[in-house]
Formats: sequence, structure tokens, C-alpha cells
Amino acid sequence: MILDLLFPRKCVLCRRILDKSQTDLCEHCRRESPWFTARKQKIPFIDGFCAVFVYQDLVRESILRYKFRGQTSYATSYGKLLALCIQEQFGGEFDVLTYVPVSFR
Repeated sequence: MILDLLFPRKCVLCRRILDKSQTDLCEHCRRESPWFTARKQKIPFIDGFCAVFVYQDLVRESILRYKFRGQTSYATSYGKLLALCIQEQFGGEFDVLTYVPVSFR
């Protein structure tokens, strides 16, 4: 498709051009990203939660591009990654889905 030549798909984290077989993340980012692994972490008033990534480095930069620099095309990729996380952790059953906070407060 001509649009793919003009606007190739890129990794949402490092912005490398993706191969035809890749979606959302490049191989390097799939291997090296700060995936959130503390699945059984307890938080007051919350029975459980899931997160795809730890908010640092390339992940932080990517989310800032999405939230504040107009990279709205990332929404589809983030949505897929979060849906897979929710399916893995909760079998698709959950009470609340919320946003990424702007600050710790």
C-alpha cells in the first residue's frame, strides 16, 4: 500500500520502522522493555491490578508523546497491549479501567 511507503508503521516505544511481521513493538523493545512483572503487588483498597510496562525510559517518553505531543495513533497499540495484559491477569474480568496519571500526586 502506498500509505505504508509514505508513513511506515513504527515501534511505539523506540520509533524504529517495523517489519511487515511486527505490530506495535519492534523485536528489541519486545525483549528489552521494562515490562511490569510485580503482578501480585498489594495496594490499599485494591484487590488487584495490572500494568503493561514500568513507567520509565522509552515507555515514559512514548506515553508523553501520546498524551502531550499528538501521537494519538499510539492508542490502538496501547489498547491491544493492555487488553492482552487484562486477559492474562484477570481473564478479561475487571471492575475499573483507568488512565495513566500525570504525576504521583
